[in-house]
Amino acid sequence: MSFIRADINIRTPTIPGMEIEQPVYFGSGDDSGVVVYNPGNSDFGNSIMTTDRWAYSLKVGGSEFQPVFDDINGYIYWENGSDYIYHVQAYGWVKCDKFPGYVPIENYDSETRKYTGDSFHAGNLPAAGVTGTFEPRGDERDNGSSISVEVVFPRWVCSDSFFGEYEGTDGVSGVKILGVPAFSCDGTTYVRSVEKINGYYTYGDIRNVSGKWLIGELNAGSGWWEGSEPEVDGSVTFKFCKPKDSDITGSNKTVQFVEYVEGDNYQEAYYGDVAKWM
Repeated sequence: MSFIRADINIRTPTIPGMEIEQPVYFGSGDDSGVVVYNPGNSDFGNSIMTTDRWAYSLKVGGSEFQPVFDDINGYIYWENGSDYIYHVQAYGWVKCDKFPGYVPIENYDSETRKYTGDSFHAGNLPAAGVTGTFEPRGDERDNGSSISVEVVFPRWVCSDSFFGEYEGTDGVSGVKILGVPAFSCDGTTYVRSVEKINGYYTYGDIRNVSGKWLIGELNAGSGWWEGSEPEVDGSVTFKFCKPKDSDITGSNKTVQFVEYVEGDNYQEAYYGDVAKWM
C-alpha cells in the first residue's frame, strides 16, 4: 500500500466523541481515497483507516444518515434525504424533517393534556458500539414510539500507533498495512524501500545484484553473504561466501522481520487555507 503523510490541521465543527488528530496519511495510486488518522477516541481504535470517511454515520432502523461537515450550533449534522439529525440547544440532538438549525416546536395544551407541534425525536448520541434511544417529541409525544440510534463506522483498525496491520471492522473485512517492513540482524536494521528499483525493492545494505540477494559486495576479498529477499512471514538466512581459495572465515546471518515503520520518500506539497461561506 502507498500513502503520503500530510502534517495538516484538519478543522471541522465538533464531531461528538471524535477529534481528528495529526498527522493524516492519504492513500495514493491504488490506495487513492483511503485516509489514515487518529480519531482521538480509543473506542474507534488508536488509529483507523477509512475510505474517505472523516466521521461515523448514524443508523436509525434500516436508514443510514451520512455526516455533513457544516456548522450547526457548533456541531456537524447527519442527513438521509430530507431527514436530519442535528443539535439544538433546546432539546439536544434531534431527528427531524426540518432543515438543520430549525428549532422544532413542542407545546403542551393544559386543557386537552396533550402535546402539539412538530413531529420529531430527541435524545443523546450513543457512543461507539452502544445503541442509543431518541424519544418522541412534539405531536409525536403522546402516541409515537422511541427509536434506536447506532453508530456505523466501517473502518480498518490498528492496535499499534499508525504503522502495522489494520483489521477490518463494522462492515469491512480483510487486512491493510500502513508502513514498510523493517528487518533486523546482529543489531543492524534493514528497512525496505517504498518503491522498486529495476524491478526489486532494496533493504538498506540488502539488495538484488544480477539476480542474487546480497549483503556486502559480490566477490569482495573480505567475503559477502548470499540469501533471498527478506520476508515478513519468517526469517531468511544469508550464507557467508568467500572468494575461491580464500582462508577467511565468517558466520551466516539470519534476517528477521521486526515491525512496520514509516518510509523515507518525500515529495513537495503546498499548503493553503480554504473557507466555506454559508
